[in-house]
Amino acid sequence: MSSGVSTDTTAPGRVPLLAILGVFAKIGLMSFGGALSGWMHRAIVVRRRWMAEEDFLSGLALGQIMPGANVANLSLYIGQRLRGGIGAVAALLGMLLPPMIVVLALGMLYERVAAILWLHRFIDGVAAAAIGLTILDPAAAVRDGGRAALADGAGGNMRDARQHRARLAGLASRRCVTIRCSDC
Repeated sequence: MSSGVSTDTTAPGRVPLLAILGVFAKIGLMSFGGALSGWMHRAIVVRRRWMAEEDFLSGLALGQIMPGANVANLSLYIGQRLRGGIGAVAALLGMLLPPMIVVLALGMLYERVAAILWLHRFIDGVAAAAIGLTILDPAAAVRDGGRAALADGAGGNMRDARQHRARLAGLASRRCVTIRCSDC
């Protein structure tokens, strides 16, 4: 049984350092909120075939049991397997430096616009809405027994999604939300 992925790997010395740096920089910049291991798998194993599936999964398992961030550990592992110690440094720098530069640039931008009063009010409103949605979404799921989230298999369908949004909108318009549990 074949997984559809080539098990031929490029010799560790053949992958250019700039290519490693570029791939990990793109992953670091484009992914947000997790699932980086999946992005790495697609970029390293599926698209570029730099590493065998089994080798990647071994690195993933090792990265999860080692202390520290899983994606940093996996980046180090992949870089080391591709080009040794210098490859590990290139992969980790590619993963961490570009997002750090973006955060610093946003911090400098915020410093320039920090005195604009209407912007503070706008951000406060967005934060309040995010908090409300964070609270209401699980409350609605508990209220309807999770039916909207689990309807029609794992993903639900469009009608159920619209009904779920309508229920959330109805909850958002109330002043008090009551959460009922059938086991209580």
